[in-house]
Amino acid sequence: MNSCPDTEEWHRLLNFSAKLLGESSQIVFTLVAASLLEEHVSEALDKAVPGSRTDRNVSHWRRVDLLFKIGLLTENVRDALRFFANIRNTFAHQPHATTFDDPSIKDFAVKLQAAMEKECGNGSDIVFRDQNKALDDKYFAATGKREWGHTVARTLFFAYVMLAYYLIWAKHIAPAPNPPKNINDIGKHVCTKIPTVI
Repeated sequence: MNSCPDTEEWHRLLNFSAKLLGESSQIVFTLVAASLLEEHVSEALDKAVPGSRTDRNVSHWRRVDLLFKIGLLTENVRDALRFFANIRNTFAHQPHATTFDDPSIKDFAVKLQAAMEKECGNGSDIVFRDQNKALDDKYFAATGKREWGHTVARTLFFAYVMLAYYLIWAKHIAPAPNPPKNINDIGKHVCTKIPTVI
């Protein structure tokens, strides 16, 4: 039987994510979340291909592509990671001029959301559907605002949480001859119980 992700790691990730979104600027949240996803990608690939993490010549995109080619990422997760990184790069290259209202950011966010919906199903089928109120309550406690503020912020937050969830699984099951087909498939694993997150 495949091992399960560390529940404590998952709780830390979710609580940190809500706190980060509540206490950071748009650019800080985006850059930190993107960096954390890159770290998860590196850890998963290093588990599947030992030594890959220390190779400085392997770019983030090469690592994502390798995880996809060895079957640990679905096409939708690969695409979502790309759109998330595109948002991050837009902020990084124009940090003083870019906001969540920037047309290019909104465009990438729409594509990111579409990739996540293809991966997870539409709203009612997403594996985190039972966590929406808990996440909203946590964000409200941190910021005094409901519904995570901006729609792009909400898209980035849920994409980050879901992609990190997927990558934690990839790290724990790599290398695996029969990896889960998608995020919902992970949620049906015999040992998985989505924790009451917050």
